[in-house]
Amino acid sequence: MEIMKKNKAMLLTEETLKMILALIGLVLLIYFLTSLYYSSSGQKKHSEAIATISRISKVIENVNSINENVNSITPAGWYVFSFVGKEKPNQCSGGKCLCICGKTLNFFSWQIKKCDKNGVCLNVPNLENFNPIKISPGGRTSINIDKSGGLVKIN
Repeated sequence: MEIMKKNKAMLLTEETLKMILALIGLVLLIYFLTSLYYSSSGQKKHSEAIATISRISKVIENVNSINENVNSITPAGWYVFSFVGKEKPNQCSGGKCLCICGKTLNFFSWQIKKCDKNGVCLNVPNLENFNPIKISPGGRTSINIDKSGGLVKIN
């Protein structure tokens, strides 16, 4: 009788250990798949931001245009920022710049660090400061670039 109890206890311990290992494996698999998804999503948004900055750059460099719209700004959920003060992302090379990046609390220069790490910036020497512009889903956001008076104004 006592031998049967010991065998049952050993089986119970083995099964519990197998369940714990299976649960740890499942949690690791879920973590891996989630990080893979967010990594590819972040890369897609970064490439969309690069394409948008390229279109904005072409409009700003176009000497024949004084006032022009840039439509279908992407990636959705990110923001267009101006950095014209003392503190700027490293990508700005110390000059005034326009950046597209995700938004965070503007606390202890967190926004600058976020734009520097994950954002895309464009140096615009005559850029005038503007409020952040949220990029809406579906490509419905457009910005107006006004280059009159020697300044670059974005609305």
